[in-house]
Amino acid sequence: KQPGSHFIAFSPTASCGGTTLNIRNYATAALYNYTPYQPNAASLAAGFGLGNSCSSYGNRNFYNYYTQWFGSTQYPATDTPFVDVATTRSSAVYSEFAADIVWLNARGISTGWALAGGYREFRPEAAVTRSALAAFLYRLAGSPSSTVPAASPYRDVPVTHALYREITWLAASGIQIGGGVSGEFAPDEAVRRVDMATALHGFAGFPTLASAEYFSFADVPVGSQAHDEIAWLAATGISTGWPSAGGPQFRPAEVVTRGAMAAFLHRVDTYLAPFVDVSANASSRVYSEFGREIAWASAAGITTGWPLAGGGAAYRPHDPVLRDAMAAFLFRFSEGAGAAAPASGQPFVDVPRAAPFSGEIGWMAAQGLSTGWSGSGGATFRPYEPVTREAMAAFMYRLAGSPAFSPPKTSAFADVGINDPFYREIAWLASTGISTGWATRADVREFRPRASITRDAMAAFLSRLQAYLAS
Repeated sequence: KQPGSHFIAFSPTASCGGTTLNIRNYATAALYNYTPYQPNAASLAAGFGLGNSCSSYGNRNFYNYYTQWFGSTQYPATDTPFVDVATTRSSAVYSEFAADIVWLNARGISTGWALAGGYREFRPEAAVTRSALAAFLYRLAGSPSSTVPAASPYRDVPVTHALYREITWLAASGIQIGGGVSGEFAPDEAVRRVDMATALHGFAGFPTLASAEYFSFADVPVGSQAHDEIAWLAATGISTGWPSAGGPQFRPAEVVTRGAMAAFLHRVDTYLAPFVDVSANASSRVYSEFGREIAWASAAGITTGWPLAGGGAAYRPHDPVLRDAMAAFLFRFSEGAGAAAPASGQPFVDVPRAAPFSGEIGWMAAQGLSTGWSGSGGATFRPYEPVTREAMAAFMYRLAGSPAFSPPKTSAFADVGINDPFYREIAWLASTGISTGWATRADVREFRPRASITRDAMAAFLSRLQAYLAS
């Protein structure tokens, strides 16, 4: 036989019949010259066993042994779960995003498409649709429980849509993908890079940019669509764009491929879990309600936590903030992560110049943020005492420039009286939303002014203060 269409019988028994096959190459033609019968359904179903009276086994056994020893006869061998993705550069299906795609699969965020023979493909060059992005983000969040609305919020997303839960969860969370028409979600529309920036920024908790992070890509000028969201991607390293003579470009109008999306999601997940004891993922055993704020503080260089011997770092979210560490937090927040603390001007007698945060504590005094405690031997700072929440309110208020503010005649908190020493500062925190305190029962909230502020709450306060200052 030669390549082409040929009738191939199931067995030597003519009554068993056969089918016409398209033999595509000389190797397969030679195989059928040597073993001239094809396996029927019973032969294939039997594996290496016996089929029925019309079964033949030569070509079936050859196929079984070949695939058992060498892999698929249709797809190249890869080192990933997908036949169209490989990490090896010499492979015909090499992808620069292979490691990210493997991570995506291992996290259960995407399993790709099933193929015959138990194989799967990822389609890394295909465009990401808006409904697929909703599903990716929902799974990255840990597939949280959500109330599925009886009526769809979008006229183009029926309640029977395969990803209805994921799309409605996205809508309820406040995360926007951008683009689209009012009242519609456009589930099958391709996601542009500008739309993806909006969605990832929302997923990360809508972090606010510091002024030094405001400029990003040459093709995304200030005032352009989603500028702040794209600048945040640049500031965090989630996107580096493409180099060009005029500076790196983001190419906001380009469609996002599935491979690139895997990389973006992997980087966002890393951003949201900078410490081994903190995660913004609600399904994690180290979940923190302030996980996104802690991630923001880490990315901004406000905190580095404690390095661990085996790699990584710990944040210790529930530890109290000591006054010396608080000075470092406020200095980095105000002056930037790379700023050097002043080496002179230490006014406190209990803070040696060689103390770890001596410069930051001196800076606090120079800025009028802290006067410490007066004593016969000189002012003291008490660097190793925990910071109380009322003191933190005062520091925040002063750091914001002591804005003009008339405190209400009725306190927002049941445990803070209008004659308390820091009433103005605590009332200002409440008015700005920087602190909401604790709801103890209906219409009653507590601030707990003399309790120590924890490291996770500190990150939340600073994140909200940044948003206030930016507004």
